[in-house]
Amino acid sequence: MSRETAFEALRTRLRAHCVYLGDNDILERLEWFETQDFDHVVLKDDVDRFSEDGAPRNNPPQPAPLAGIFRLSHRHHFFMRACSRWKPNASSINQPFAEIRPSAFTEDPGIPELQGDYAMGWENVAGLSREWYRFRNLDEARVTESRGVIDWTKPRPSPADGFKIGRRVFEKRSPESLERFQDHGPRFSIENWPVEYPEAQAELNRIKSTHIAHPIPAYYPAPDNNLIPPDRYWDDLRGAIVRLEFHLNHWFIG
Repeated sequence: MSRETAFEALRTRLRAHCVYLGDNDILERLEWFETQDFDHVVLKDDVDRFSEDGAPRNNPPQPAPLAGIFRLSHRHHFFMRACSRWKPNASSINQPFAEIRPSAFTEDPGIPELQGDYAMGWENVAGLSREWYRFRNLDEARVTESRGVIDWTKPRPSPADGFKIGRRVFEKRSPESLERFQDHGPRFSIENWPVEYPEAQAELNRIKSTHIAHPIPAYYPAPDNNLIPPDRYWDDLRGAIVRLEFHLNHWFIG
């Protein structure tokens, strides 16, 4: 028996503590769960335990930890910049600056020993997307109207189109958010958060006293292992092969 390669060993470790997206049986283990503010994907076993008589009602199922090994595409839209290239009225959504979510599309990393994993992972994300409509008792055909994690408005969406990941970086100050806050130093603080346009700088100045910044939890590989600074997202993440651990919340990955 040949020894595991580094990527095969990483896949084994991910399977040990996450739901590895490239496995072909994961839809049997996952389902959507409704919370007060949004729906998220959870483990069916956790739902069963939550539904048991006597189970505490204040301890609902937590989001299922999904994982995979992907490349962050440099061919599709890459907005995983610190400020997500925000400008007012830059899109029909007109998202407030305080709610920006740096994002990128994934693609097949092209690793021979992981051949087939990415396509299977994309199909699983697609299956979960369709399942949300059934979960909400909606016509599954309406998925073709969605441009969320997968852009279903394309004529024939496929793994070649990738799926979208994103991470919100600002949060309103509160006792709860301050408890979660980790101080990584001046380079990561909201006071020094990098922006690209004067309009974004004006918005940043406006929220500095009301919000905190949570850098994307992206790290350089060993032996460095340091958190990637916000001003390096474009240079160091675009086209990078990454180990990605995430949750699926309604239409958004966070």
